[in-house]
Amino acid sequence: TTPCLFFFAFSCPPHTMCSQEEFSALLKNVTNPDNTIRAQAEKTLQDAKQNPNWLVPALLEFARASQDPVVAHISVVMLRRYVSRTSDGLFDKLDAATQNQVKATLLALVAQPHAPPILKGLAHCVSGLGCQLLESGWPELMPALFDIIKTGDVAAQCAVLIIFTALAPHFSDEALAAQSPALKEMCSFTLQHPSVNVKIHTVELVMELVTYIKVNAQLQAFQQLLPLLIGAIGQALTDSAWTAAERGVQCFIALAEVSPEFFAPHLKDVFAPFLEITQSTALDPNLRRLAFEFTITMAETDPKAVRKVPQYLGASVPLAMQLQLTLEHEADWASSPEEDDEEATNFDFGVEALDRLAVALGGKKMHPVVSPLIMEYLQSADWKHRNAGLWSLSQVAEGCVKEFKPLLNQIVPLIKKGLEDPHERVRHAAITCMSQFCVEFSPDFQAANHATFLPLLMQRMTDVPRVAALAAQSCINFMEGADKEDTAPYLDALLTAMLQLLQSSPQRFVSEAVVSAITAIASHAEGLFEKYYSTITPWLKTVITAAAVPKADRLLRAKALECLSRVALAVGKQRFAADAPEVLEAMKRMQTGPLEADDPLGAYLLRSWGRMAECLGPDMGDYYQAVMPPLIAQVSLQTDITITDEDGQDAEEGVQSLTLALKGLGEKRISIKTSALEEKTLACAVLAQVLEAGGAVLLPFVEQLVPVLVPLLKFAYVEDVRENAAECMPALVKCVAGGAVPAGMVQQLVHHIVPSLMDAVKQEPNSAVKAAQLSALGACLEAGPAGILGDALVGDLVGLAQKALADGAAARDKLRTQKRACDDEDDAEEWDAEMEAEEEAMCQALDLTTVLLKTEPAFLPHWQTTFYPQYTALLGKGLFETRLSLCAAASFLEHHAAGAAAPHVAAIAEALCSHCDPQGADPDIVQVACYGLGEGCAQGAPFAPYAPTAVQRLGAVLTAHATADAEWESAVCNACSALLKAHAAGAGAAVEALLPQVLGALPMKGDEEEGRYVHGRVAELLEQGHAVVGAHREVVARMARAVRGTAFADEATEARLKALGL
Repeated sequence: TTPCLFFFAFSCPPHTMCSQEEFSALLKNVTNPDNTIRAQAEKTLQDAKQNPNWLVPALLEFARASQDPVVAHISVVMLRRYVSRTSDGLFDKLDAATQNQVKATLLALVAQPHAPPILKGLAHCVSGLGCQLLESGWPELMPALFDIIKTGDVAAQCAVLIIFTALAPHFSDEALAAQSPALKEMCSFTLQHPSVNVKIHTVELVMELVTYIKVNAQLQAFQQLLPLLIGAIGQALTDSAWTAAERGVQCFIALAEVSPEFFAPHLKDVFAPFLEITQSTALDPNLRRLAFEFTITMAETDPKAVRKVPQYLGASVPLAMQLQLTLEHEADWASSPEEDDEEATNFDFGVEALDRLAVALGGKKMHPVVSPLIMEYLQSADWKHRNAGLWSLSQVAEGCVKEFKPLLNQIVPLIKKGLEDPHERVRHAAITCMSQFCVEFSPDFQAANHATFLPLLMQRMTDVPRVAALAAQSCINFMEGADKEDTAPYLDALLTAMLQLLQSSPQRFVSEAVVSAITAIASHAEGLFEKYYSTITPWLKTVITAAAVPKADRLLRAKALECLSRVALAVGKQRFAADAPEVLEAMKRMQTGPLEADDPLGAYLLRSWGRMAECLGPDMGDYYQAVMPPLIAQVSLQTDITITDEDGQDAEEGVQSLTLALKGLGEKRISIKTSALEEKTLACAVLAQVLEAGGAVLLPFVEQLVPVLVPLLKFAYVEDVRENAAECMPALVKCVAGGAVPAGMVQQLVHHIVPSLMDAVKQEPNSAVKAAQLSALGACLEAGPAGILGDALVGDLVGLAQKALADGAAARDKLRTQKRACDDEDDAEEWDAEMEAEEEAMCQALDLTTVLLKTEPAFLPHWQTTFYPQYTALLGKGLFETRLSLCAAASFLEHHAAGAAAPHVAAIAEALCSHCDPQGADPDIVQVACYGLGEGCAQGAPFAPYAPTAVQRLGAVLTAHATADAEWESAVCNACSALLKAHAAGAGAAVEALLPQVLGALPMKGDEEEGRYVHGRVAELLEQGHAVVGAHREVVARMARAVRGTAFADEATEARLKALGL
């Protein structure tokens, strides 16, 4: 029997003095809508916590005995809070007798009939208390719960299963191992119970337990329950208990995300019923999608196992494509924008499923299954099939890149046909497909198909509004990978079509799409966009300078500002100068004016300031005063993680929360303000851009920036913040070094930043970020005066670089071993990607040692005794290792050919010449060798004995690959650069004979830095009246047109070409 706890009416503590009726009213007032009454009730209960031996039993009694369901519910909710380990927890404050009484009463109450909400609340009370006392302090708990399972009614059994599910994370490994047999036996019993609710609660328990089981034998024991677990969902379907069925399937999905190995040995048998659910059109659409979601999740978390399931793709791919046929064509579709917040449909799920399956399982498995179906769908007379075929082609492209690449000549006509389809939805799908192929097969797709697709896209800009908007927007993806020489002939017609669409369409979403497309074209065309500046800019200025902007036009204004800043960057400071004051003044008004929380302008404005700074540099002048304070404030936003008790309340907007059952602590809500994280990340990226552009003008802000940015080198939550903070460091040094500062200030800053960067490198887990930090270290040294470090810091950097190289080599060896042991081609590609990340970090470590070699005399002995032998030993160990070794040799020649490197010049020349092989299998190695020979030849006398052989080898590379494909483009560019360096150093007739070939290979776009050198040297020779270059003036003119306004020509070259009339 339940102990009677109703004693408070006779023994109320002095500060409460309440009767049973008064206490009941007090509890009801906790939810009173009147703020004053509710606040008073909450205060009275807070005071009552001073006597927990009275309050806790009182709440327990009201939960048991109150006839008022509201009072009973409030009692059990508050009781849960007080007996659980929360900030309000009172159990530890109870005397021993009351503790024992509470424990016994709770167990007794769970076994008795109650209204469902009350029983569920009591179960939560038991689990909340049990989480604290599971290992010690409540020996009666487990036996009592097992007993209720055997003897209790359905409601009590469900309550106990809820309790066990909540307790699962709190078992120690030893306790879980000890209880595992009994729990497995209990689950076997309840999974055979006639009640579907008992069965589904058991499914939830098993999936929770399996998450924490670490012993294979115990895992295998629970795997024996798989038929019963699947049967539980089957009974729910038979009983039309749709909610229960969904709960069961969601449990399978949740476990597949974290412990797919539980299902892997029996995957064929597990998948069959889930695919059957997905195929059943009689079932609820959401349930069908959940069942499919489980199999897709397994494909993502354990692709190796899923690839071995016979006919899985043969069943799932047709399902995904059939789901797309449920699409309904709304009457207003053509004139309506795409809404991000639309409810997901079967069509959406089918499209996403194909993408996820292709990426997870790889093209080798996907292509043979999906491609015949796509062809079948595309040949259908039904527009829905053709639409689904194009969407499917688009979605599987990312996973089937290797398989589709040889078939592009066959695929392109299918997309082209779709662009001319009689149905607007099919034309829309074809544009989507083309855009995706631009991403996946860039730049080859654009280079081969610009003549096919750009004219068609212009035609589609006269289509119905939704298709026209997408046609314009698709130019973003097309331009991103296209070559300016290919797109230049279309710019007039393309921009004319866009401006006509902008002027003729009343739909705002069309205008937004067109402005975004013009933004992309400006970024792509760079200097070529100057021709259209006077046409585009007035309209953009009108939009951004408008005094009043309706809420519906806010996004258009933001996009117009983005476009104008991109246009300014494309045409350059000189062309933009006349409009700059008006635009900057408008931006200043935006920055200082009020901005509503839902106005998208904020992020666009910040990015636009960055581009304006990049365009105008120091000439942005006083406007830096408008942007820097808010930028610093945004970078300084606090984004710490908070851990609070789980109270069931919704998180505030802009905050992401995750509720976890933490062993020994109960349920905790872990929250982080994601909106602040996003703002901080953006501000840090813009700040790196602004600092690099502003230079010494920003000197007044350095004192504020250093204490804000340096800690961000170790910012735990976002890799981009750490990377951008690292990029800011050399910009800070340049800012101080270029300003009028007291003597020693630059050294003081460098001696603060360099150790901070070194500490960040040591702690950095991400190889890409580590590479950025190492790069920043080198850039900091280059920004300051030579010899700024001193012996101690040089020694520290030596150790850091050695460790970075050793760690990278060790990681690559480990990954190489894993790749050799891997029998799955798609997994092997993942190892390759990880090895590339390690390569980048090692390359930056090499660059750091190269900078030290150039700037720090104290480093030279370390290079000679440690690094040069280390790099030399890498030669021939592998493709990457050989490239690294040759790069190191080239650096040694560049900086010390006549000094410390002199004894090694012959060996270096031999290594470089032997790898400058036109028949070499690896063009990247040939590129490095060409670069090294160029650096050697540029040194003149120290390398003169080896220059003839070098020129001969460089000429052979140029002859063999001048018209070759893109993979040799960088090697050819470096060969041409090296030949021109040899020519400048006086190599003579041998290079003269090769000059026509060098000129024939223009323009040089395989390597930005070496391309600039080639174009500059050619312009210089023409200016000097060189006969061979003069005879090829038309070639040089073509080069001038191709490189003007791009990164492949510096200001001096552009000025020289202009003076030459080119």
